[in-house]
Amino acid sequence: MNLPDIHCKDELLDDLIHRGLSRDIINVWFRDRYSTSKHLLTLSSIAIGLSSKVIVEVGFGRSTFALLLAADLLKAKFICCDRYDYTGYLDIIKAKVDYVHGDAKKLLAKLKDEDVGVDFMFLDYFSSRERSAASVEKAIYRFLPFLKQNGIIAVHDAEEDCYNAKATLKQLKKDSALEVLTLPYNYGLGLIRKCSKSKYGKITDEWQKKNPKG
Repeated sequence: MNLPDIHCKDELLDDLIHRGLSRDIINVWFRDRYSTSKHLLTLSSIAIGLSSKVIVEVGFGRSTFALLLAADLLKAKFICCDRYDYTGYLDIIKAKVDYVHGDAKKLLAKLKDEDVGVDFMFLDYFSSRERSAASVEKAIYRFLPFLKQNGIIAVHDAEEDCYNAKATLKQLKKDSALEVLTLPYNYGLGLIRKCSKSKYGKITDEWQKKNPKG
């Protein structure tokens, strides 16, 4: 099968061909030896917990399939962007994804043209020693206007000293319009919640507890 390389390609293909896409596959990946799979349950669960209508990812990988499961459960729109064409992997499971073959700027143009509001976004393209903290911060602020109030941007490799996402998230904590938290596992998973108002509306809790009568 002539597909572009991806982390542990043979194992991923074997899983997709013989297991398909199910909640069980994420549990399998969580228990396996790939450290890059430890955050997948978290990503999928957050997207589901937000009752996301639109989910966006930059950087194809196993996370794509975790977010696909969330999108399928919620009947949500899922947009995935990568500079390389990985759609052959999606064809194996006949997944319907709005795939943007290009860089983040192309995705930003699409979101602007289609006037799309996003509930949950996973940005997984900051893992480069050459990428400065300033450029990471600039990229995040470019995506923030498309986020709904209470929407979340997740950033991978947020606890690695060799990458500048860590320094960027530390700087973002000074922004009163944001809440920033880094989960200290799997190289660090940064979570950025947009607290300020958004033209795309607000994510609210659909299952608030009621005070008991009497």
